[in-house]
Amino acid sequence: MISKIKNKIIEFIQKNHQISPSLLRFPIPDTFWKAGIHNLLFRLGNYYFTYSQMLSKKDRVIGYPSHLTVDVTNICNLKCPLCPTGIGAPGRSKGKMPLDKFRRIIDEIGRYLISIDLFNWGEPLFNNEIYGMVAYAHKHHIVTSISTNFNYLPGNSAERLITSGLDILILSIDGASKETYEKYRVGGNLETVKQGIAN
Repeated sequence: MISKIKNKIIEFIQKNHQISPSLLRFPIPDTFWKAGIHNLLFRLGNYYFTYSQMLSKKDRVIGYPSHLTVDVTNICNLKCPLCPTGIGAPGRSKGKMPLDKFRRIIDEIGRYLISIDLFNWGEPLFNNEIYGMVAYAHKHHIVTSISTNFNYLPGNSAERLITSGLDILILSIDGASKETYEKYRVGGNLETVKQGIAN
């Protein structure tokens, strides 16, 4: 039964791509489909309901977020010139989100979430609790993604990323040679990144 519904949902998303942008960012991982029919329909209903309100420019949206961006840390090891963290822009003290706070967020709105980005203005792998955050979201069938510069991959981090249930790993490299890479990824090391990819 789930495969029939899955095919119908995919067909609907593709036919209605204008109202399905966040569902078309990446191929939809299995984590999404394993939520069960009731949860799938509930989340999609909330998604299209809130998105239709946005398109009709409602002043007040009745619904819940279907996608969430959580900045698990605003600490980074690079000095990228277009990044507020990289240039040391004032305004936020440095910190890391604790796992218990992340769990409270998921417990409150997780039933509505289709996906969650665990990155923004920092290097997410600097927060050692990232693996527990991914695992907790994964347990709730929320699609998880991390964007990393891959210059920091200590110990068994690569294995922990896989076993946590991470769905999407984005590598921010920005250059194919040492010279081009270092123009933007200031303080980064392309060989370190390549070794991380190999791991």
